[in-house]
Amino acid sequence: MTVQDVIAKAVLNGAKIVDKFRGAVRTDELNTLEKNDEFVIPEDYKILEAPVGNSGRTAQYIVVDVNGTPKNFYPSSLTKNLQEVDKQCVPTGQRLHTHGSVCDWFKTQVGVDQAMQKMKGCRVKISDITPGLVKVYGSVADTQTQNFLTVDWVGEKRPEA
Repeated sequence: MTVQDVIAKAVLNGAKIVDKFRGAVRTDELNTLEKNDEFVIPEDYKILEAPVGNSGRTAQYIVVDVNGTPKNFYPSSLTKNLQEVDKQCVPTGQRLHTHGSVCDWFKTQVGVDQAMQKMKGCRVKISDITPGLVKVYGSVADTQTQNFLTVDWVGEKRPEA
């Protein structure tokens, strides 16, 4: 399957192609990125907006090519910051968040759309993935394990400040 095939399939399954990123829901449901994955943010990416389960919310993402394998990349995963909980859903007092040079830069930007525009053509690497236990969104006592990415720049090209 190619990136274009994955985009076409996503649209058939209810995703919409939209013209810009807005504040987006963070989701790990369809995140297939793995430690050591490297990819270039395409110059001509298509922004997909898909429903998150039956929540009434949507998540925005692009499809990237990782060594010939199309994978979903959710820019909102670069700014994830959640309260850690124990198995009884009691806060531990610790925050879980993303790390790495890309995440640090991304958090300084005005908005997702502008940041992604600046990242076109830049190569990034998923340097690490750290799982953490968090409360399920909208739940009182349910927990789930979510992944917190460490994402770093690779190569010479960097976005302008």
